[in-house]
Amino acid sequence: MAMQAVTEASIKEDGCVSYGFYEDLAEPARFRVWEHWADEEHFLSHFQTPHYLEFMDWLGRVGMTAVDVDRFDVASSTSLSAD
Repeated sequence: MAMQAVTEASIKEDGCVSYGFYEDLAEPARFRVWEHWADEEHFLSHFQTPHYLEFMDWLGRVGMTAVDVDRFDVASSTSLSAD
């Protein structure tokens, strides 16, 4: 699967903290992408990698009809998990 291939390659990139695709349980066939990069430089270089470019080509071939993209810049985070 293309999503699995781009995820496996992306998490091996320098600066990738977390990367994954998740199906929206409220809207079947809608997928959410979560990317967490160490910094802007690593984030931008990701767009030039062969696996990312191949994935974008695949999206075009399968006829993706819509995209909604939001970027969130987070200053800090706190774990809500009990230790």
